[in-house]
Amino acid sequence: MTSPGLALSLALCSWAFAPMSVAAQSVCASDGQRQPVRLMERFTNADCADCWRDPATARATPGTAVLDWVLPGAQGEDAPLSAVASRDGTFRLQSLGDATPLTTSVKVSRISPDAALRKSVLRVARGLAISGYIGASIALKPAPTPGKAARVTA
Repeated sequence: MTSPGLALSLALCSWAFAPMSVAAQSVCASDGQRQPVRLMERFTNADCADCWRDPATARATPGTAVLDWVLPGAQGEDAPLSAVASRDGTFRLQSLGDATPLTTSVKVSRISPDAALRKSVLRVARGLAISGYIGASIALKPAPTPGKAARVTA
């Protein structure tokens, strides 16, 4: 899967899980949800502990999926957010033509799936938490043929 395809998949996954809280329903799925038309990517430097909880952090508007990337910083493993930092985020930011920010950088783009994806349905679902792990499923399937009954899966 290409980097933009991976980014879109991850964004849709995070978009589907975004409204959840501890008191939320036990199973959550993207069924019946409108597909987002914009992707907001927030790139946070692992050196900046306060950036993660900054109330001024850009928030998504309706129709926008959000993908948070934590980037390795100059402090390496000593950085406050190093446990969740990923070089994948650095590669993604570089593909957009930018360098690692000192704090946080936000990029917003339109989601324009290629022709093959336009005729597909992406389903993201979250299951129950068991022993500290959360089950999740992501499936990309051809769009249902009109007139045929859709099979429901969980």
